[in-house]
Amino acid sequence: MTCSANLEKLLLCRAPEPQFVEVRGSFVHKAGGYPQTGLGPTPMCQSLPHSRAMNRATADVVRTQGGVITRSQALQGYTPEQIRARLAGGRWVRVFRGVYRAAAAEPTARLRVVAAGLSIGTPATACLHTAAELHGFGVLESDTTHVIAEGMHLRQAGLVVHSAALRPADRCRTSGVAATMPSRTAIDCARTAPRADALALLDASLRTGLVAPPVLRTQLDLQSGARGIVAARELVALADGRAESPMESRSRLR
Repeated sequence: MTCSANLEKLLLCRAPEPQFVEVRGSFVHKAGGYPQTGLGPTPMCQSLPHSRAMNRATADVVRTQGGVITRSQALQGYTPEQIRARLAGGRWVRVFRGVYRAAAAEPTARLRVVAAGLSIGTPATACLHTAAELHGFGVLESDTTHVIAEGMHLRQAGLVVHSAALRPADRCRTSGVAATMPSRTAIDCARTAPRADALALLDASLRTGLVAPPVLRTQLDLQSGARGIVAARELVALADGRAESPMESRSRLR
């Protein structure tokens, strides 16, 4: 079964429903259409096909958005009580404020960036450790997703939104989402991360082949005067793409 099929199955699966529904004061059996009262046939409840269609539409939204859905989108197919039941039962998992993911959807950097944009209501650009993870040199352990949204600065559980201005040349797309360029990402992390971690990340960025020492030096010049740039310049001089592991990189500073 495909990942998309798993997502749809998880989103559409429902707890067992009562066999009878109340219609005009009588209890109607969903299968046979007759009330429990014995007063004769009563029309069956007609809302079930509509409800199932709405739930399928909601599943389509989740699939289109890579496994995530906002609360307002979920309310188009589910009641607040049903949403709470899905969260309590583990079928949906809260990512950021007002955004959930299907339990089958892994909380990858890509998914978290999409969820961040939905949570803050504007497209987000991955930066710092999150962008490094997307580019394949994310060696730093972090439970926080970092994104940039110009003119916006906020924090919530698991998410930091930075208001840094980006030039068009600072931004690219990777894995289907926006992120800072590899060289910009590497220098941003070198400026802000602890010294040993920053060197490990610089080594990893060179090892991927996405950046080269001259490109890093150019990025240092572009960020001249930024906080931490002096320390970053010293680390770039020490960076070596031949390092085989973060541990090896860190050992060079001891």
